[in-house]
Amino acid sequence: MRPHEIKKILKNIISYIDFKELIINKINNVNIANEENIRSKYDLYLSLLNNLEISIYNEKLLGFSNNRFSHEYFLSRGHSLSESASILNKSHKKSAETLKRRDDYIEIKKKYGKSNDYKNYLNKINLNTNKKYTTHDAKAFIFKKQSNAAKASWSKNPNRSTCWQTKYYIERGYSFVDALSMAASKRWEGTLKSYIEKYGFNIGLINFKKRQDKWQSTLNNKPEEEKLQIYLKKIKSLSNNIFSKESFKIFHDIEKNINEVMFYGKNEKTLYNHKLKRVYFYDCMLPTNKIIIEYNGSHCHPNKSKLSKNEWDNWRNIYDKTQNAEIKHNIDLEKQLLAEELGYTYYIIWDTDNISIKIKTIIDAINKK
Repeated sequence: MRPHEIKKILKNIISYIDFKELIINKINNVNIANEENIRSKYDLYLSLLNNLEISIYNEKLLGFSNNRFSHEYFLSRGHSLSESASILNKSHKKSAETLKRRDDYIEIKKKYGKSNDYKNYLNKINLNTNKKYTTHDAKAFIFKKQSNAAKASWSKNPNRSTCWQTKYYIERGYSFVDALSMAASKRWEGTLKSYIEKYGFNIGLINFKKRQDKWQSTLNNKPEEEKLQIYLKKIKSLSNNIFSKESFKIFHDIEKNINEVMFYGKNEKTLYNHKLKRVYFYDCMLPTNKIIIEYNGSHCHPNKSKLSKNEWDNWRNIYDKTQNAEIKHNIDLEKQLLAEELGYTYYIIWDTDNISIKIKTIIDAINKK
């Protein structure tokens, strides 16, 4: 049946049964089991009958997306989010496999200038050496090209969201619930459990390790400064909610009585020990006056001046049982020495101290600077 014939039928009101049959036969990939979706299309059709100068056969007019390579296409046809993702995944794989089987695959990639295959450079001259590219040089060139392209893209819009974030899908018109689910599904794709579920236990482990090795290799090839920034962002995102209510209250009390900017709680700052290649988080920092204040709870930090030898020998960090008193004390000492080497005045408030007196002492010291 041709479009103009369908339009002719739809110009006169038809029953839901006839409409459903027409949609199923004419619109591709409709989920016939989703009665609610088809019923909503019928209600939309009825509302359009008063506007006959518009072609009612237009799929978009009835709420059907025409982009076959988008989630919207399958969602508008009554498929669930997981069904949509599965269908798209199979479609993309099939397209890629079909293209790769072509004899002119390499030529096609070269023709459109979108090739990032290092093999395309092996017969070219490397202007840095005036010789043909080696495999190592070709891979390094591709890596640098992709890295520069990514940096240029991000510099244009540094605050844009990614497909692993809920915001990404909300910006594209999805509801909050759907966006939450889609972002979670995307993050799930990279987990070990998803690989095992997809490939089986043994092959899943192998493929997951290959993915991790590839990621690690990419990271290792980055400049040291860039690797450090990635590392800092990663551990910052993992730890920016880890602070005690007691310390927050203490720092807030100090903040109310001084005229300096303080960073604590979710805004805590870090210092990096280049020699040990270790990042240290500090409970409270005043960068202008170069002051650091640490709040030490006895359950997380061993107090050498308070513990007996027996208590010291048996002390364990409640959050990490592998840390005994000696190990944790040395880490705390490294942290303090680094700050002092960088010119910071270092204060420690213990949970066993007279807190009000300690707070007053620190406030007076800050206000004198």
